[in-house]
Amino acid sequence: MFDNLVESGSHKEDLSRKGSFLLGTVAIYGVIGLTMLVVGILYAPAYLDAQDLELTTLVAPVPVPQVQAQPDKPAEAKPNKDQNVDVRKELVK
Repeated sequence: MFDNLVESGSHKEDLSRKGSFLLGTVAIYGVIGLTMLVVGILYAPAYLDAQDLELTTLVAPVPVPQVQAQPDKPAEAKPNKDQNVDVRKELVK
């Protein structure tokens, strides 16, 4: 019955030890990541001097046919007698 006892004491030492392992791991990964970033930037092929910005062919734009502007006519609002619409002539309360 008393072979396996559960101890409910303070685990402050264990937590601080785990925290230092976590902090050390994050620091190591940070240094490795920063190193890889710097090395990648330094050894990236930079061919700025070999870029060719000369235009070898000039292409004329396609001619667009001119559309003549038509004068706008004001829309006349004439009631159409052929419509089948009811129109109220008196105020309904």
